[in-house]
Parts: sequence; C-alpha cells; structure tokens
Amino acid sequence: MNKREKSLLAKLGELVRAAGANSIIQEALVKAETELRQDPSKLGATVQIPLSIFGKGIPASIKSCRVFALRGNTPLKIERHPNSHHRVLSIKGTGEVRVLEEGNPQTARLRSDPDAPIEERWATLQENVWHQPVAQVSEP
Repeated sequence: MNKREKSLLAKLGELVRAAGANSIIQEALVKAETELRQDPSKLGATVQIPLSIFGKGIPASIKSCRVFALRGNTPLKIERHPNSHHRVLSIKGTGEVRVLEEGNPQTARLRSDPDAPIEERWATLQENVWHQPVAQVSEP
C-alpha cells in the first residue's frame, strides 16, 4: 500500500468515524445483521449508504458506499469488479479478503480495532481483481 493510498484511507476512516456518519453506518450494520439472522440461507447482506452522510469531505473518486455483514466462517462468493477500485474497512469483528491474482495470491487480514494500523483495518482491491471476503467472527 503506497503513501497516497494510505492517506486516502486515513481520510476515509475519519469520515466513517464522524458522529453523524458513524451512527448511520451502525444502523445499516444492524439492518444487514438482522437480514442474515432472518434468512439462514444467505451468506451475506448489504445495505447501501448514501454518500451525502459524509458531507463535502468525500473524495470525488468515491462513487458508492455499502455496509456488508457476512456470515461468520463462511467464504462469500469469489468476485471481481471490472469497473471500479474497491476499498474495504472492517467495522466489526475480524476477517480477511483473499486476493486471487494469478501468480500472486495474497490475503489481507482485517480487524475492526480503530487503533490498529491502516493495513490491518483496510484492504484495497484494484479494478478487475478476483477476491473473496471471509468473516472470521461467529454469527452476527
């Protein structure tokens, strides 16, 4: 992770922790966790977050924000995003993002400790890279 990316992630982290945004994000997390509890067949649930909660501080390069709740110890489907660069922040529990680049597989281990280094809270996924998120926590 280069300095520019670390700086951007630090800025995004501040925006996420801001009181107004954080309360909306926590509400979305509760909603997603409830959806998982109500439907045992689901591996994950997502809630869209309006970028407006971050005010004018959100960088123009950020086009969307979502909260995901993943079923513990269950790998989500392998996916890629052909038109976007993704950044993942752990906001509850621990987990990993398995990056499946041919010839260079990596695992980003994440935890939600706000005092942890950026590399342990965030994962950056370049456009068109296959990856698989896995929550390490028990059921939400």
